[in-house]
Amino acid sequence: MGKHLRNIFILTFVMAGMVLLQKHFQINLSWNKLNVIECIGCNKFEGSLIIEPPEVCKKYGGNTTFAPPELIFLVMSPANDKKSRNAIRDTWGGIPDQKTGNYRVVFVVGRIKSTDLLHEASEQRDILQLNVPDTQKAITERVAHSLRWLTLRCQSIKYVMKTNIEVFINVPYIFRILKKYDLKNSLAGHCYHRPEHSDGAGNDKRFKYLKSLHSPPYCSGSGYIIGRKTAVNLVEMFENTPYFALDDVYIGFCAYKAGVEIIDIPGFHVDFDGYDAFQYCHCVGSARNVDAGRQREIYGLQLKDCKHSWTRGVDDLGMCFLEFRDVAMPVTIMVVSAFLIALFLIVRRKLNIKP
Repeated sequence: MGKHLRNIFILTFVMAGMVLLQKHFQINLSWNKLNVIECIGCNKFEGSLIIEPPEVCKKYGGNTTFAPPELIFLVMSPANDKKSRNAIRDTWGGIPDQKTGNYRVVFVVGRIKSTDLLHEASEQRDILQLNVPDTQKAITERVAHSLRWLTLRCQSIKYVMKTNIEVFINVPYIFRILKKYDLKNSLAGHCYHRPEHSDGAGNDKRFKYLKSLHSPPYCSGSGYIIGRKTAVNLVEMFENTPYFALDDVYIGFCAYKAGVEIIDIPGFHVDFDGYDAFQYCHCVGSARNVDAGRQREIYGLQLKDCKHSWTRGVDDLGMCFLEFRDVAMPVTIMVVSAFLIALFLIVRRKLNIKP
């Protein structure tokens, strides 16, 4: 074998090793494009409202100190879960405590006949009741209809965050995200570039089917942020994209069709496994599996532990945007690359191949 052929052979071996390494660590997070599910005008929005929250997108109570909101939280809630709604109203969703940004909370519920709900809606003025089933299977339709309502009624808002009733939101963290990222045409949150997880998916056969198709990237339905322009673009996709029960994956499909960028934010979302002052003051945007009692508990601890931390500004987020894998992956690649190069040099010397 000539020396040039040997050089080519060894370099090919090195390159193959690098390609395998890249695939193993999934550095390239692109997905295999598929024929995105589509229908023609299959989803209609007529007659979708039963109760609408009045003035939620205007100045609060006519008070000039409260400008129209910058951010709307759309909280998906079972219609009969007043206890959890009250916990959010008394904690992070309470207007009197808006010291970190101007926002409102809207609770999105489905179709149910309830005098108590009518009374609550009249008193609290923050409930959006849609003419869709109040079931988990219809959650995708509720998300779609509530986003459409927002784009029509809340012309002045800049951002919307979709979340669920059992999620605690660290509002100061969310507003730091809004300052740190350009979300004009983005979907941001705890995101996946393959369907390794979906809130509420469990053993759902439809999720396994979508997983086999390599669905587009998507963000956890427990909480994601979009800008108003993105919301408008997504709503345009809903009419021609048939609903399926996995609302976060569904939004991922529509985001792909609309050309929306997916931004994964480390630390944006965690499963609640206990309170830690440092994490909940600096590094947690939202926590899932938080009942009404825990909502109050976390909020009370935050007020005690985080008051001074919240006043420091956006730079505090720097310590949160570095995960172990972010360090381990490039270090591992450099080590393996150095090993392969050293191996190449040793083999070349053994074979007496001159440069």
